[in-house]
Amino acid sequence: MSDDGRPPSLDPADDAFLAGLAARVRGAGLAAPALLWLESVRPLSFLGSQALHVASPLSDLVVPRAGTARLARILERRSHFDRFLDLLEHPRREAAP
Repeated sequence: MSDDGRPPSLDPADDAFLAGLAARVRGAGLAAPALLWLESVRPLSFLGSQALHVASPLSDLVVPRAGTARLARILERRSHFDRFLDLLEHPRREAAP
């Protein structure tokens, strides 16, 4: 882990992307349900990232394709998935400047 809690394999731009997504989830008041659900599917996180690739045509209705593909690529690694959970749970640890 780096000083800011980011896994060394996670690009700073991708970390900022995850921090922004976490902030949007918290802003919508969905942090607690998201954490509960994400913790329960943690063992299947790689399969979930692959499902994002498959579902990307449908998700284009909600988020731009580039965002879905980027999220799927980032979440393929367990340490990145854990970083997203950490950002949801501890907003003060968001990406460093």
